[in-house]
Amino acid sequence: MQQYPQAGLAEDAFADVARAFEENFAAGEEAGAAVCVYHRGRPVVDLWGGWADPDRADPWRAGTVGVLASPTKALVTAAFLHLWQEQGLDLDEPVAAHWP
Repeated sequence: MQQYPQAGLAEDAFADVARAFEENFAAGEEAGAAVCVYHRGRPVVDLWGGWADPDRADPWRAGTVGVLASPTKALVTAAFLHLWQEQGLDLDEPVAAHWP
């Protein structure tokens, strides 16, 4: 069985998150990953593990930068809807009108 470097913390109330994180590695679902969960303004889960490179020689560290693709669509949508609600952003305008 492949061993993966892992580190971080998870409060007892969020042990299921830590268990799911570990199970993804055990199942071969992850090469390298990180997850951080804040609850009421403070971190309750901050885990990282696996490898930062395809050769699996460089361990994932707390500061390893990961690439996001599809998840950014939801984040940008939420930001624009917040601006629409709070500041009356015109959703029919091109993004470049506000974000060159």
